[in-house]
Amino acid sequence: LNRWIPVYALSISRAATTPSVYYVVSPDDPTVAIQDPDRRRYWQSIHTVTASMDYPYTFKTSLYLRYQLSLRESRDPVPDDVVAELLPIRGAIGTIQGGWRYAWSQPTAMAISAEDGRVVSVTGGLIHPWLGAYSREPDGSGVGIRAAQLTAELREYRVMPWGHNQVLAMRLGAGAALGTDRYLGLYQLGGNLGESAFYVTPASERMLRGFLRGADTGDAYWLASLEYRVPLLRIDGGFLTWPAFIRAFSAHAFVDAGNAFSPTSWGAIIEEPLVGVGGELRLSTILWYGVGTTFRVGVATGLTGPNAIPRTAGTAGQVAYFRLGGSF
Repeated sequence: LNRWIPVYALSISRAATTPSVYYVVSPDDPTVAIQDPDRRRYWQSIHTVTASMDYPYTFKTSLYLRYQLSLRESRDPVPDDVVAELLPIRGAIGTIQGGWRYAWSQPTAMAISAEDGRVVSVTGGLIHPWLGAYSREPDGSGVGIRAAQLTAELREYRVMPWGHNQVLAMRLGAGAALGTDRYLGLYQLGGNLGESAFYVTPASERMLRGFLRGADTGDAYWLASLEYRVPLLRIDGGFLTWPAFIRAFSAHAFVDAGNAFSPTSWGAIIEEPLVGVGGELRLSTILWYGVGTTFRVGVATGLTGPNAIPRTAGTAGQVAYFRLGGSF
């Protein structure tokens, strides 16, 4: 019914994120920067304004146009011993983006996930001072930023022939900022935030379970996920007239892998990738008579690279987690 009818949206959000650990000069080689041995982390406040138009020109496909201005500032003073050049941008990212999206699935009445479906999206963007993009220098001055940005993602959901509503879900994504020699830190891998209507995940974050948020940061990235989803218990009921309806419990086993790197060194695309594995129990519900909500309880561990949970000191308590919303 909405074909040929553009959908307009305007949003304002505020979020706090930890996109990176601090880097300091190596005591053994003053020309080399290493991750801070004390594991101090950089915290950033992000204020974002977004205006968008989505044009669904067919039942399965749509075009979209978006302007976004994201103000990024340090939440705390940056220590003097930190290599400031390796921190994600402080200032603003002003960008205009356009993209194409295809989405289709064929879920059954007892589905716990999208079934026999596919989602493909491609987005191109321009970052320019005329759009509000600048980097705040240590002396307080602003320097304009120019870059082109390209991201793409593919998601597949396949029903397994040997079990009812058992689904193999796959995701592959990649992106890069091109045309600039300045480090921006536009892509940050790690954490387990996922997708939810109840909190705002910064656009730069990509979930990679088993690792701290901002475990790997760069201006180019790739990310792959594989999940096996199995239904455990179907309830489809509520209590009297309370505005809560329980649908089903399900179990999910997953492996996530990815890498963030500089687009000027494509040889690093497969160097030291992050790999995390784990499992989740999920409860799917409908709240307030119409809001579909997923509750996730999971455990995850990182197998490779720095900032892995629980191999990184002080992260043993983060093996288990609870989140609202799904993964993908």
